[in-house]
Amino acid sequence: MHTEQAFVGDGMEFEAVIPRSPGIHPRAAITYRPCTAEERNKYLRSDMAKRASEAAELIGKHVKEWDLRQKADGPVAEVSRKLAEKLQPMLQDKIIDLLTGYAGSAEEATDLKNS
Repeated sequence: MHTEQAFVGDGMEFEAVIPRSPGIHPRAAITYRPCTAEERNKYLRSDMAKRASEAAELIGKHVKEWDLRQKADGPVAEVSRKLAEKLQPMLQDKIIDLLTGYAGSAEEATDLKNS
């Protein structure tokens, strides 16, 4: 199933898997609502000193579920702005790219390789 959408509708959610980056961050499966153009533009215009805080706010608001754990043998952590502030920076960036529409799902990446 393809996820191309011309509009961000109410209640629209997507699932994505961010592959593990060895030595940097684990694989992450997320369910999220994409940002609106207004939210994306606000984030992009934010001062660089505030960018991490703005990213955490977007993640806390738009990520509905994830399979991330604070400890390898611990329970799945609840999505929150507070935890989003503590995400490994590269993982935080990859999640933001999904939320803002600058990256697609793994399925879309596979489709591009096969075209």
